[in-house]
Amino acid sequence: MLWLKKLLRNKIFSEWIYSNPKTVTTVIILIWTFSGLTGHDPWKPDEAHTFGVTYSIIEDNQWVVPLLANEPYLKHAPLVYVSSAVSAILLEPFLSLHDGARVSTGLWMLLVFLFTALSAKELWGGHNTWLAPLILAGCVGLLVRGHQLTNTIIFLAGISITIYGLALAPRRHITGGIAIGSGLAVGGLSTGVLDPLMAILIIFGVSAVSPLYRTKRFLISIVVALAILLPVILTWPILLYQTDSVIFTEWFYIQNIERLKRLFVFSPSEDYFYYLKILPWFSWPAWPLALWSLWIARGHGLEKREIQLPIIAF
Repeated sequence: MLWLKKLLRNKIFSEWIYSNPKTVTTVIILIWTFSGLTGHDPWKPDEAHTFGVTYSIIEDNQWVVPLLANEPYLKHAPLVYVSSAVSAILLEPFLSLHDGARVSTGLWMLLVFLFTALSAKELWGGHNTWLAPLILAGCVGLLVRGHQLTNTIIFLAGISITIYGLALAPRRHITGGIAIGSGLAVGGLSTGVLDPLMAILIIFGVSAVSPLYRTKRFLISIVVALAILLPVILTWPILLYQTDSVIFTEWFYIQNIERLKRLFVFSPSEDYFYYLKILPWFSWPAWPLALWSLWIARGHGLEKREIQLPIIAF
């Protein structure tokens, strides 16, 4: 590592780094994203299940009904299986199937970083664009999860696109609506119809606290978003129903209606503070910076959209 130390101490190189933060950020994000994606077997249990369904798609050419060990596997919507299957097929000449499938995770993570940067640029200005994806990449909890072949990374990408659409909508309501609808569609096709309710709650939240989201322009954004969302998110359920109405009924009831019911069932055995307990290490070092931003924005700063939108999303 002596060459790296010498390079970092080089005055010309150091000046280039400080004058090209976006280029440096892009290089760091690419290295972070694709390091460790290949060269190992699927990690149990999540990756094993996901790749099992992906392998069924490749072997049996069954793109509508997710199958695991020749049995319907309806825990998640099919976007993670379809995207990983396409990635595995395209990269088969160069990588083993499971490595090629996992590359799709890297591509979805690049979308997460891209729309995080775009949201930062829209909310805080161009000089802060490069900081946001670096802070996100530095979060401890994302180091493993961000390199796994799971549907949660695609859902994270959907949330990132939706938040960018909300940040953009007050200035460009049509483009913002397209982003909101696309993000909700990606989220729905990665998990199911229930999980995007989180993103919908963000929309209601910002509408409640900010007058920028109680305008006719933002209403047009929502109409545009619905025009994109509904045809896309309904495509797979319709195909599933046409393929096998019994499997469709099972998926719709168990993975959607029953999950919705469980939200309103409280049990003493559940750990309701789980996410709060893992937050200090999972989101380190982002949360101290977030608290510092809140401290700086105390008072009238809390009325600004660049503060309100992240708080509501959190």
